[in-house]
Amino acid sequence: MKRILLIILLMFPSARAQWTEPVRLGYHMGLDTPRAIAVGDTLHVVARGDKVYYLKSTDRGDTWSEPVAPADSFYGGSTMPDIAYSDGLLHLIWIGHPQVGMFQVYHFSSSDGGESWGERHRVFHNNGSYLMYPRIAAKGDTLFVACAVSGGLGVYTSFDAGESWEGGLADSVDGTVSRWPEILYRRGRLHVVYEMVDSDSPYGFEIYSRHSDDYGEIWSERFPLSTLEPTPDYRHSLAPSACADVNGNILALWFDYKYGSECGFTGDILGRVSRDNGDSWEPEIRLTYSQTGSRSSCIMLNNRLYAVWMDELPVDCFYPKIVYSESWDWGRTWSEPIVINESIELQEFSPVLFYAVESDEIILHCVMPGDEPGGARDLY
Repeated sequence: MKRILLIILLMFPSARAQWTEPVRLGYHMGLDTPRAIAVGDTLHVVARGDKVYYLKSTDRGDTWSEPVAPADSFYGGSTMPDIAYSDGLLHLIWIGHPQVGMFQVYHFSSSDGGESWGERHRVFHNNGSYLMYPRIAAKGDTLFVACAVSGGLGVYTSFDAGESWEGGLADSVDGTVSRWPEILYRRGRLHVVYEMVDSDSPYGFEIYSRHSDDYGEIWSERFPLSTLEPTPDYRHSLAPSACADVNGNILALWFDYKYGSECGFTGDILGRVSRDNGDSWEPEIRLTYSQTGSRSSCIMLNNRLYAVWMDELPVDCFYPKIVYSESWDWGRTWSEPIVINESIELQEFSPVLFYAVESDEIILHCVMPGDEPGGARDLY
């Protein structure tokens, strides 16, 4: 049974981070792979269930609207949503299956805070059998979508708030772009951070970055963020996450098998920082030493870095909990990881970390799926 939990962190300037108890958002929705943003003091969450669902909170997450399904189901359903906000509009993207074997990315927007949604636009018409993991970024009326497509990494741009789209491959490969790529736009530069395996290479899955200064027309050379090393089982560096501040400082995280795996499907949380908007990357940083971590999420606020990830260490393999750490020196050192919810009743997965600013106060929020033994999947 999987559930989605919301846990809130109130950050005081001189106090140790304190997390609230989990807040239940809904019932028996079976939701997974959530994405979330804050607009002022309103929290917006989208997630995948039997279709794409949306819900929001206007009181710091204490209470929540009933989940609604704004993306009408196609023949094969709707899945893999993401959400962004810019210039008064909420933007929602997702993958729809209008017929058997067809995958397409769709977009629509809301001008009234998610109360209603406008006309549906098709981002990319895919004739192949592989299209997955879309992510969205926004700057004014310009929207960017990255997704894994047959033959590589696709990036698509809209200059009219999503009504029309153009674009193509940001990276092509005889192999696979897997999991969700991250896409960021900072100070005139578009960034993608993604997991990829090249069939012609001796390396397994590695983490790469590229950037574009002209909205995705021309891309920089592929840059490996993880250490390129041959691996017998073709697994190495997986599940990237990335975040940036307004000054163009970037943090990329992933989990890596280079130091071993305690559970066979876990590794250490590693990362790299760029302090010049992706022109160069500082040496590898390491957040864990137990080889029990996996999926991560991060926030970067100037030189303050915040990270959460799944970790098997607090209980045992096959019973993950979400762990939190922070850095005040550009990731060179990190605080002792803490388990944000110590109850062992819930197994917790794939967290999403985001923040809201209220009266000059920063509040961190974490949304995650979770399992509780003996019950149906719920939304929290």
